[in-house]
Amino acid sequence: MHINKNILLDKFSHSMHNDEYALREYCATGDIPDYRQLVHEFTGMQKDLFEYAKSQVTEDEKLSPDELAEITSEFCRIHYDWIENVGKHALNRWLVYRCWQEGIST
Repeated sequence: MHINKNILLDKFSHSMHNDEYALREYCATGDIPDYRQLVHEFTGMQKDLFEYAKSQVTEDEKLSPDELAEITSEFCRIHYDWIENVGKHALNRWLVYRCWQEGIST
């Protein structure tokens, strides 16, 4: 069975939180084994993306949403050949909020 991780990432990764419940429910209806492994993988991706974004900004600088979208696209291009626009968008909406929360974006 082919699993489209982009759809799964879209179910999970949101701006103000990760929706583990939605991912678990979707996996159950699609007979996708062990959603916990996906949670671990996706939170690792988010953490790495956030660290990458932080490395792209100086102490006094703030990143715009457009710059964060570029950073997300670049990060995905480098690290995840399977990711498509749906997955990039899911990661980016999480990143925009996280960077705003940490004070490194506008």
